[in-house]
Amino acid sequence: MLCADILSGCEAHDYWLLPKAIEVDSTRDILSAQNEDEFSQDLFVRYQLDYEVSNLSSNQASEVVVSATSFVNSFERATGQKVWHLDPGQTVQGMLITSQLQLGNSLTISLQCCPLSRCSSRDVICPEISETTILPDVADVAAFCYDACHETTSCSESCPAEPACEDYCEGNKDIAQCRQTSCGFGGNVASCAFYCKNDQACLEQCRPTEECNTSCLSNRAACFKNCLSTWTQCSGEIYDPHTDEIPCAICGGQGLCATNFNNVEIGDRQLTAADGTVYPCAIDCNAYPASCLTGCENLYDDDASRMACLDRCLQQHLFWCNDNSLPLDYVDSRVKYPCCFNDFCQSTLSGVVKTYDVECFNDTDCSSGKTCSDEGICVSTGISSCSARTQRPGAPLGCFLCTGCVFFFLIRRRRGRHE
Repeated sequence: MLCADILSGCEAHDYWLLPKAIEVDSTRDILSAQNEDEFSQDLFVRYQLDYEVSNLSSNQASEVVVSATSFVNSFERATGQKVWHLDPGQTVQGMLITSQLQLGNSLTISLQCCPLSRCSSRDVICPEISETTILPDVADVAAFCYDACHETTSCSESCPAEPACEDYCEGNKDIAQCRQTSCGFGGNVASCAFYCKNDQACLEQCRPTEECNTSCLSNRAACFKNCLSTWTQCSGEIYDPHTDEIPCAICGGQGLCATNFNNVEIGDRQLTAADGTVYPCAIDCNAYPASCLTGCENLYDDDASRMACLDRCLQQHLFWCNDNSLPLDYVDSRVKYPCCFNDFCQSTLSGVVKTYDVECFNDTDCSSGKTCSDEGICVSTGISSCSARTQRPGAPLGCFLCTGCVFFFLIRRRRGRHE
């Protein structure tokens, strides 16, 4: 009753309780889950998520990623996330703040297991290693990385649309250059979703550009290599595949070629096939070759051989691009990869979404000497020795009480599950 009394004194639209706990369970092949009902409203607001995440297992550690994404009229605005290692039975509380989630008119919340998560290198967590730790076989880690990086659908869905690319580059003096710079992944051209604007017939016929599809395959290869490289950094264990054959396709050839790690001069970029055919290579050191991935998957029938071939092929590329040296723990910081290495997860997430007013949408909405930040608040452009924090007018005490009430509610609900 106390909780209801406190909440009645707050602005009701500022607090959205997640109506149902989000649950993942690798024993039931539920590796990712999100809120069933989207948080949305007509007005643009700033978002914050206060949450509680629990490990339901009493004998195994669970590693999960809490994530929330804001949208502006159905287009992604910003994503905040946090990786958690939870001991058996452990419960923790956390927060994704407005600077991470920024602003929008809808929000999705998800809980993910390691194989489906994606992080930049600074956020990836290593396994806890001690004298008694029994590390998995490096080949098993390679299999985990290969499977985890297999999906390219999310990348392809954000690719520029081919018809939009054709319209954009029509009449350009150098169409090939225009396509390369504007129609690849992250280019200037609209995706199929934006180009078709919910026209289902258009969406069914729309296809992404070939330049972007190639980028997605390259990113998938980088995801695999980043995952293995980080494992090497974490554990000191090096994956050493028992093969020296890689696809001749990375040099424009066919079939399998031998690697050239030994007795070669710097700049000697070529591969030799079993029949003696020599293929000179013109490589782009800005990205892994997509042909490593497609070549290995086409030439081998089982995943173990494919991932061994892929790793050797990517090592060959790194060898050429690093003056014939072989960095086994190289990480491409431009490409995200699994946030952790534990494929067991059994956790739930409860939470409360808080919304705050948006002060501005551009600099002209702010007074002189202030600019509009990504999260929609006016910030000073001057240099100050102290930090300022905007505070909504109203009843700050009531809001602090609401926050306490929310966590009281979460704790009561968690205890109820165990009684």
